[in-house]
Amino acid sequence: EGPVGGAGGLAVEAAEGCLYHEVVDQRGEPHLVVAFNAGLWGYDSWLPTLSALGTALPGTPVLVTSYTLAEAEDDYDVVRRVLPGARWLWGEETAPHPGPPRGGGAQRHNAAWQCFLAGGAPGGEGGPPPGAR
Repeated sequence: EGPVGGAGGLAVEAAEGCLYHEVVDQRGEPHLVVAFNAGLWGYDSWLPTLSALGTALPGTPVLVTSYTLAEAEDDYDVVRRVLPGARWLWGEETAPHPGPPRGGGAQRHNAAWQCFLAGGAPGGEGGPPPGAR
């Protein structure tokens, strides 16, 4: 846990071995929260973190990647359920630069992505981006 790099005024901080909702108040306000291959749909432990993002960091973009587009669609459904006021910057879609295959199957690291503001934005409306399901 702690700073892992930075350049040109950009600081990158990684946290592992903890749940973000347990430490969100102990950190400065980030410019972006990234959850790589998070599997929001498969782990109930994400629910309090999503709620905390909506409360503590409502205007912060949250980028979530997935191993497949189908998994991204399931993640999208979880976010819509937990954060109905989320404002989508873009919905689930194939990522422009996916990573290498995972385990020799059809899954790829960061194959799909989506980005939202957890609590919406002043004057913004929740809901999917134009053209989303």
